[in-house]
Amino acid sequence: MGAGTTGMFADRAAVIAYAERWAEDWNRRDLDAILAHFDDAVEFTSPKAVAAVGVPTVRGKAGLGDYWRIALSRIESLR
Repeated sequence: MGAGTTGMFADRAAVIAYAERWAEDWNRRDLDAILAHFDDAVEFTSPKAVAAVGVPTVRGKAGLGDYWRIALSRIESLR
């Protein structure tokens, strides 16, 4: 989640709306929209990142975007 999101979900409806936006962004493969959910200083660790970008932890939105761009290019369908 982005900077300053502590307490961002005031109620169940807000949580559901956030999850729906997240899923829609992924299903559209809209990396800009997906990355908007993250702080600029994001650190993301995945064992699958090594195969895509050579390291298990990517740092920053640009690094995360690079990883996901490569990973998504290898996946035909997210559904």
